This record gives sequence, structure tokens and C-alpha cells, in this order.
Amino acid sequence: MGSKNRDVRQRQLEQAVARLEARQAELTERGLDPKAIARDPVRRKLEAELQEARGRIAAMDAAEAHVKEVAAKPKDKGKGKGKGKGKGDKGGGKGKKAKKDK
Repeated sequence: MGSKNRDVRQRQLEQAVARLEARQAELTERGLDPKAIARDPVRRKLEAELQEARGRIAAMDAAEAHVKEVAAKPKDKGKGKGKGKGKGDKGGGKGKKAKKDK
């Protein structure tokens, strides 16, 4: 179950939907009222699996969108920008306090 492959995750989603639909049909066939069906622990577990599968696929979509967004940004090396300490930069007096002369 630890796959990051989209096809595997899609198959898991389809299987979860099929199991949930089968359970719903079984419960309605038994003649249970909607409140009892909603409280069924097996059905609730299957709902949770379905939600997990959808969440995993959504996370994959978000990751792919982020990769595309980062790839689309111009590559700026940041030359001469910011307050970074480079070679020869004294740091502006930050760090240890200097002793005062008397």
C-alpha cells in the first residue's frame, strides 16, 4: 500500500468505491433504516478508506502542481541581493560586543 504510483492509487480508489457500494447494497437489502446504515461500523471504515484514497490522490495532484509552478518560475541566482555575509564582509558589528576604551 505504500506506492506513490498514480495508477495504483487510482485502482485503490476504485476498489474502495466498489466495496462501499457493495456494503450499502447489502445493508439496504437487509432492510435497515438510513440511521442504522449510517452507524454501521464496516460502512464507516470503508468511507474512511475512500476518503484516504481521495486524499492521497489530491496530495499527488498538489505535489505535481507545485513542481510545475516551481519549474515555471524564472531562475534568479540572487546576485547582489539580500544581506548575506560573503567573504570580506565584517557583518556590521553583530556578534561579540567590543570593549570600550577608558
